[in-house]
Parts: sequence; C-alpha cells; structure tokens
Amino acid sequence: MTTRILFIVPSLQTAGDLIELQSLQAGLSADQYDLHGLSFSSGQPVAMPDSLASENWTTITRRTPTDFAAWWKFRRYLRRLEPHIIHFWQPLDDAWTTLLTDILYRGTIVLSLKDPAPYQIHHPSLATRWVCKRPYQFITTTACLRKQLLAAGMAEGRCTIIPATVPREPIDTNKSSLLSELGLPAHSRLIGSLNPMQSWKQIQDLIWITAVLRVATDDIHLVMNGHGPQCERLQQFARQAEIQQHVHWIDSSRNVNDWLPKVDCYASTTRHLGHSAGILHAMSAAIPITALDCPGNRDLIASDDYGRLTPAGNCGAMARALWSLLGDTALAGQLGQQAHDQLEKLSTTAAMVQSHHEIYQSLPIGGPLPRPFA
Repeated sequence: MTTRILFIVPSLQTAGDLIELQSLQAGLSADQYDLHGLSFSSGQPVAMPDSLASENWTTITRRTPTDFAAWWKFRRYLRRLEPHIIHFWQPLDDAWTTLLTDILYRGTIVLSLKDPAPYQIHHPSLATRWVCKRPYQFITTTACLRKQLLAAGMAEGRCTIIPATVPREPIDTNKSSLLSELGLPAHSRLIGSLNPMQSWKQIQDLIWITAVLRVATDDIHLVMNGHGPQCERLQQFARQAEIQQHVHWIDSSRNVNDWLPKVDCYASTTRHLGHSAGILHAMSAAIPITALDCPGNRDLIASDDYGRLTPAGNCGAMARALWSLLGDTALAGQLGQQAHDQLEKLSTTAAMVQSHHEIYQSLPIGGPLPRPFA
C-alpha cells in the first residue's frame, strides 16, 4: 500500500531553511510514499526552493488568520487529496493552523519541531499548549527541546528525537567569486550568517559586533541571508550604525552552497533549543563557528574542538572569539575540519530519512492517534 503524506508548512515567511524537508522528500521511496506539500503565504513575495515548487506542492494565500476563503480552499484541498498522514513542518509558527487542520482532518498528524523560537516553548501560548496536549506524534532534534515540550503538556512517549542534518554536496570554497560579486578587495575577511531576519534571531547584535570589529580593521564584512520580516529594519540599523558598506545581503532564493562555504567564519547570535540549520551548513562546509552558549548550540558544538561558544548577551565575548578566528587561519581551519568530522558522526541524511520512514510505518493510517491516558 502506498502511503499518501501531506507536508504542511504553516508559514512560509518564518519557516526558515527547508533543505532538510527537501532531503526527506527526496529520500523517501516513491514506491512506498505519495508525497504532497502545502504552504500558507500572507501574499508577500517569498522565495520557494526549486524542489518544493513542483506540481505536488500547493500554496494558499491567507492574508489574515481568519481568511475564510483560504480556509475553504484548504478544506476542499484536504477532501480531494485524502492524505493518510499530515506532517507539519515547524507547526508552532502558527499553532492555530495545526489545531484547525485537526478539526478539518481528524486523522494521523505528525509535528516536526526543528528549531522553534524559545518564547514559543518557554512561554507557550494557549494554542501551543493545546497542540502539546493533543495526541500527535512529535519529532524534535534535541533532548532539551523534548524536555520543554513535556513541560508544556506533551504526553510521555509521544516524542522521537531525530538529529537534524543537511545534505553533503560538492562545494566551492574559493571566495574570489563572492568577493567580486560584492565588490570587495581580495584581502577582505567575511563573517557569514544564515539566520532569517526575525526578531528572536538577534541579528542586530551581529551587526553591532561587526561595527565593533570594524574599529580594529576596515576589512571585516558581514554577509547574511536577506530573508525575513525584520530585513528592512535591520538594513536601517546598519545605516544608522554607519556600517552599511560592511553589511551585505544575499538573495534568499540562492542555494546556500553558492556563497556560505566562501566565508571565513560563521556567527550565530541566536539562542537555539533545537539544531540550527545555519550551524549545520557551516559544519558541513568546514567553516569555523562562533555561537551563543545555549542547549541547542551546545548539542552541536560539544567542545572547543568544534568551535567557540560565548555567553548569551555578551557581544564583547563574541567579538573577541570572531577576532581570534579571523586572525588565526590555522586554528580556524582546524576547528572547521573537526566540526565537519563531528557532523558526520552526529547524523546523516540516510539515517534521518530512515528514522522518519520507521515513524510513518508505525502510525495508524487514516485514523487518529490514541489519546493519552485513554
């Protein structure tokens, strides 16, 4: 029997990196699975990955949460498709969508919480608490995130931990083409960041750190993925800090491996509970990493052999860590290679796909999961 799975991305604006979803869809057997996808969009232009922009992927424009026309289209879509399993990707970005889908569908639902905003877990909304108490199958990337879900009301035994991963692809580490594209001299040193422009990502701190480093030398530049609701505000902040010539925004529709492997160092100013997609990409490309010391980052950078962790809220400590890595190419190269080797031990795409396959095969098809304590 072929299992029909519908993947739902509740919000394209905040979904972040979807490369693991792409890898999962590509890795599942076409003989066993009939895969479809659906995403909601507010109507603002959002770059869709090429592999998701297929005939099996549908986007419904929903201008407000109570857009009844959009919900009617969604209801008709579900009735026409009749999926055996609905798999939500980053469901807490819009928990009400998950709950309303449950009302319309009444079947087997899987939730993948890869790296939710900390406030969604530490201070869960009413909708988030309801989601955690529903009889869904949860998938997380870290034990810390699982613990927080239990505190929010998730039933014991409902959650499986599957470490996040990114596909290993051939990469070009020669940064001359990126420097030429940005109009920078050959001696420029580049700090990269892949985090989407969202308030909880603390990108403003990273811009401020770049301004501090520029005081010491004028060849430091920050290169970032230009996607997210806070993009214009952060560009304005860079102008106010008078370092707009040192902050560069890469088109978010571009493949990460086109530019990220060409930076000298990766920096993350975000408190992650799950596995950061940006840090995973940096580890895959053997780029030295500086990140905040928090449970999700600590899970990936388990020791100083793989990168540098700095105290949360201490921009000075991160600036010093970046300065030491940018000034010592031998140390930077060693840490980058060791981080790459560590990622190979942590998880692979094949293992991630197999773990999802085992979960799908264990679930009741076409009917709701048994309720906790039933």
